[in-house]
Amino acid sequence: MNVQKEQRERVRDAGFNLCDLSRITMSPSEETTVEQRAGWATGEENAAWRPYNQEVYWSAFATHRRAMLTHEDTTYADWVCAWVDLRAMCASREAFNRFWLYEVEPAYMPRNWLRWAADTVQEDTKSTDGNPIDAPHASYLPDCDVFLTADRTSCGCWTASRSRPRPPWDGPIERLQRPTTASWRRLRPRCAPSEPLGP
Repeated sequence: MNVQKEQRERVRDAGFNLCDLSRITMSPSEETTVEQRAGWATGEENAAWRPYNQEVYWSAFATHRRAMLTHEDTTYADWVCAWVDLRAMCASREAFNRFWLYEVEPAYMPRNWLRWAADTVQEDTKSTDGNPIDAPHASYLPDCDVFLTADRTSCGCWTASRSRPRPPWDGPIERLQRPTTASWRRLRPRCAPSEPLGP
């Protein structure tokens, strides 16, 4: 939470514009570690969601390798290891970084883009205890016909991240102040399956 507040202040002090998320790029800085720079072409900028996810997944997969000793959470790695050989995936940090920085196709990564977008948009909103959860929840939006929430901050964050050019998901987000029978009747046609579920 403190980190997010600090980042928010930096964004505001720099006059950073979050109106078009597709134009936000990153390049290594003095703070970027040698491991994070591995595989990054000198002087080149990348779409900001790429290094963000590079670090999220490297951290998650590295955690998996040491979790028997440290008892850290391995949820990400547990999901992925059913489909991917993590030992092979993480054999080379440089190859891993190149994969995220240059090879991953954005069209196949809507959840990763949305998570990054929600996290980025939050830097221009009030920091609350719910912020760390809002970004992961954004990754579920592509699975929804409509997303219901009573959380004004979350709704604003997801709507803002989705309203930027070229969002990977454009379904409706509804904020319900108090779920009622009338609000359910209004939304039910959008939530109902296209075919009957049974006889």
